Amino acid sequence: MILTVEETRLVEKLTQKKEGISSNDLMKRAASGFAEQLLKQFPLQKSSTIAFFCGGGKNGGDGIYAANIFANEGFNVFVGLCYPDEQCSKETGEALKELRKSTLPNLTIVENAIDIFSSLPQDAILVDALLGTGLDRPLESPVVEIVQKINKSGRKVIALDIPTGLFADKHTPFTNVKVKATRTFAMQYRKPAFLVPENASTTGEVSFVDIGLSPEVGMQTTYTEITRELVRGLLTAPKRFAHKGAQGNGLLIAGSANMPGAAILAVKSALRGGLGKLTLHAPKSVIDHLPSVAPETILSVDANKYTFSKVEPYRLNYLNGLAIGPGMGKSTATVAAVDSLLNEYKAPAIFDADALNILSDNKEWLDRLTEYSILTPHFKEFERLTGKAENDFERLDNLSRFAKRYAVIVVLKGAYSAIAMPDGKLFFNTTGNPGMATAGSGDVLTGLLLALLTRGFTPPSVAIVGTYLHGLAGDLALQQAGAPDSVIASDLCNFFGKAFQQARE
Repeated sequence: MILTVEETRLVEKLTQKKEGISSNDLMKRAASGFAEQLLKQFPLQKSSTIAFFCGGGKNGGDGIYAANIFANEGFNVFVGLCYPDEQCSKETGEALKELRKSTLPNLTIVENAIDIFSSLPQDAILVDALLGTGLDRPLESPVVEIVQKINKSGRKVIALDIPTGLFADKHTPFTNVKVKATRTFAMQYRKPAFLVPENASTTGEVSFVDIGLSPEVGMQTTYTEITRELVRGLLTAPKRFAHKGAQGNGLLIAGSANMPGAAILAVKSALRGGLGKLTLHAPKSVIDHLPSVAPETILSVDANKYTFSKVEPYRLNYLNGLAIGPGMGKSTATVAAVDSLLNEYKAPAIFDADALNILSDNKEWLDRLTEYSILTPHFKEFERLTGKAENDFERLDNLSRFAKRYAVIVVLKGAYSAIAMPDGKLFFNTTGNPGMATAGSGDVLTGLLLALLTRGFTPPSVAIVGTYLHGLAGDLALQQAGAPDSVIASDLCNFFGKAFQQARE
């Protein structure tokens, strides 16, 4: 799940009520889970020094309980406090009382956290438990000075739940002081702040600690995470007596003299995506490549040798799916052909790459898009459609508004691809890796989406399932390649079969 601050508070209260436990019991559970994960992921010796910087709220209480665990395990532990006991929350005050009872020689409590640095070895690990998800304003003294010292220390920094200074579910101004974490151990669920590029240098790598939170079944959330369970429920399999007609008839309009590869990648992807019959409409300069690389494809040769200029109306009959754009170019003839196509084809279609760029140049055409058409822009293509956003959260707002305004589905490609539905709801994909940030990866996605649309999946299911499988195929390709540096777009199609299989398991 992806939870806002208010949704997280609600889930915590529901869990406490359901299990009959106190807030401090939940804090101890968080501390225990954090300690277990930290020991799994970092090669700590009993001689290691761990310094906890603890605020006066519940995040500080989590840190205090975790410090007690490590001290009892024999680690050299420092606890730096930011506020006097009387300024701490009730729960954190109880945690602090328990800590002060300790007589362990390896536990040092420093009343003024900023003084802790003079006592630490250089290889000490710093744990940030200063402020948690409730923060919604810039840091103040004494926290701001402590954060600055942490960032300048040159040591590994572990954020407990969220880096101090980062807003959990809205844009954090770049001028705000924030902890720069090596790794963040989040309590069970993703926060919206973890899904946007602007915060990557603040959170570092993100891991999740299961602390047994239990939301209500069917709880409505602001954002939806695309999980394997969600995809499995949408991913129907071909029936026993299926034939090519039952698997659908799809048309792909792609490629130009300068970019035949985009069409080839999309073709291969569509075929591996399981559609029954695929027709590629492209100029002869592209079509000439197809028989040797994808002989299963029906070929429709454009009258123009170098670019898309017209598709015969009969090609649009009896279609179950249409995709347009990869490598197509923006010639005058192509722009005119897109204009005509918007008038002639009235079913939901998939628009990618140059088809999107043409729409950006002719925004009045957006009103002619059929409801539930699927647009697949990357960040720059989306900016051309809507204008430049000031930050990543504003871009998400633009994404939601755009999808509602034109009653379309928009897949904003990138890490944690965001999918906006016609009702404005946002879904975030969790598969994929940096190796997919390579030319042609978007063409492969277009082909896969076309296959699913042609096979009869509803457009929302096409976007959700296709984006998930595309990322999962990328993850499988990475396993074989060994490093993201060596993944290329054409690798992805080879792993669609395993991706389908894993998603159904």
